[in-house]
Amino acid sequence: MMTIDCQLAATVSTSTEYSTATHKTQVTCRRVNMRCILCHLNSWGCGHSDSLIASPDGIPVRTIVTESADVLPALLDSDLCGEGTVVFSPSRDTPSSVGKTIIAPYTGSLSAPGDEMVVGEICVVKVQEYELTPYLATASPTFVRINNEDDFYTFLEHADHAHQHGAFLPALLHPMVRLADLCALGGAHTCGGPSQRLFVRATGQASTTPWGMPLGSVTDGLASLTATWSAFRRPSGSGCPGCLSQAVPAPLLRIAHQQRPWLSRYLQALDALRTAAERGLSPLKVSGFPHRLTAGADDYLPALDLMPAGAEMPLLLFSADVAVLHDTHSHQQFELGTGTARLIELLMIHGDSDAAVYAATQHLGLERHAAHAALAQVRAGLVGFGIQLSTARGSEDASCPPSRQGSAFAHGVNASCWLASAGMGTSNHSLQPVPGPRSQSDG
Repeated sequence: MMTIDCQLAATVSTSTEYSTATHKTQVTCRRVNMRCILCHLNSWGCGHSDSLIASPDGIPVRTIVTESADVLPALLDSDLCGEGTVVFSPSRDTPSSVGKTIIAPYTGSLSAPGDEMVVGEICVVKVQEYELTPYLATASPTFVRINNEDDFYTFLEHADHAHQHGAFLPALLHPMVRLADLCALGGAHTCGGPSQRLFVRATGQASTTPWGMPLGSVTDGLASLTATWSAFRRPSGSGCPGCLSQAVPAPLLRIAHQQRPWLSRYLQALDALRTAAERGLSPLKVSGFPHRLTAGADDYLPALDLMPAGAEMPLLLFSADVAVLHDTHSHQQFELGTGTARLIELLMIHGDSDAAVYAATQHLGLERHAAHAALAQVRAGLVGFGIQLSTARGSEDASCPPSRQGSAFAHGVNASCWLASAGMGTSNHSLQPVPGPRSQSDG
């Protein structure tokens, strides 16, 4: 995997004072965990609440990027900052803290296509418009962002091509590339709103993203910003309109998601293929795009794993030689026997229902009682790994899947913090075997 050394040396320099409306705040330069800072920037750019690092209760805003250092005093004097908040502010100073708020200086910008942000002096993060993605030459971490309707239409064309033909744009599978604002692009990707991330312009106006809906001034306070954001209704099954409102009209976003209920699965598939490729597992097919390991298994009922209600199910990747299960929360990948993989695929398609049992009798040649026992055994084995598969048939119209925010997957730094992995030279978990009933088709 390509890496960039973004290690930041410890700093011990003189203190600084910021004059706010009510007091002078002592800013102390101290040793800062660069991995933590990069994970905050990762979560700010990607925008899906599951990609955000966990924080103690009571933190007003997790990550804030300011366009100008001039707004920093007003920001620090507001209720937007608290313990654990990281504020990225243009400056050549060293990382510092105001109380328990971390100030992460940067040079450059992430506001417009072609911009570069330099964090920690040598870590370069770029932003690129989506339309140029096929021609992207990547040497450093890059956020690919939807900046206008043309970008969005191109994104949809690539998603449609993957859904119909199983061909994913190679540039989006590069380990240094991530799509920005996933909560707007995926109908089932959750959005944390202003309590998760903010972009503050030089005027003090705040939005969740550079292309997001204006929410008000930093002096208005978090409650006011949140109320404005909440009033911008997110239709069932559609992406968050508030995070791309200045780039993509809300009706266009809604129609695109109505026509493509599988868009969140497509975004998850990009992550799964990228992770597998970093482990040397490629090329792989993605179950449902459009291939199935068990041909014809989804011919007679809508596949639950391609609906918003099934967006949090794991993804099945496979080739003639290997089958891999990708957990969409922990980003761990598990090696499967072929027979186990086929049973899991039936559960993904049909949910925990008689339809999965019937499909196993039709496609795997099992007797009904044997099919029921095998599916139950596989389901129990996955639960032991913290993976939930079952989704009740009939919940296909749910706009968002059940939350796992309280599970172990929601605690600590997310395993897919690609910016920190790229910067610190780390990698994801290795493949693990998943036990299950063996059949004659198991290798």
